[in-house]
Amino acid sequence: MKLRLPHYTNKDYIIMLWTMIPFSVALNLLIFGKPYFSSTGLFISATIITAVAVCIDFTLCGGIAVILKQRFPFDSEVRKRLALMIIIFLIISGLFLYSLFSGYARIRFYDYSFNQSGFIIAYISMGVLNVFL
Repeated sequence: MKLRLPHYTNKDYIIMLWTMIPFSVALNLLIFGKPYFSSTGLFISATIITAVAVCIDFTLCGGIAVILKQRFPFDSEVRKRLALMIIIFLIISGLFLYSLFSGYARIRFYDYSFNQSGFIIAYISMGVLNVFL
């Protein structure tokens, strides 16, 4: 059985590759602050973990976009489709970020403790990014 990833457009995964690393670095800077750049081990491991998580989130949102595009294919349904996509993407982004922030805190990854203000900024940023991508 061949695994098929969802495609909303032909450029989905090119966009993901171009946004994954910069967004992962920015997200980790919100999570860890200055220590993120002061430890090579933290920088490399957190960047890899977050990049993989961002790819999973991106692919999940892409799959939902494909399902909604199939469910509401007509031009007259664009508003409904976009409204549902935005709501679902915001919920998924919140769950994704909460899992990442609290997962790092739970395992005490490089002595990290949950950063609520960083979480809020990351949630707003990721929500905007998801909506526009």
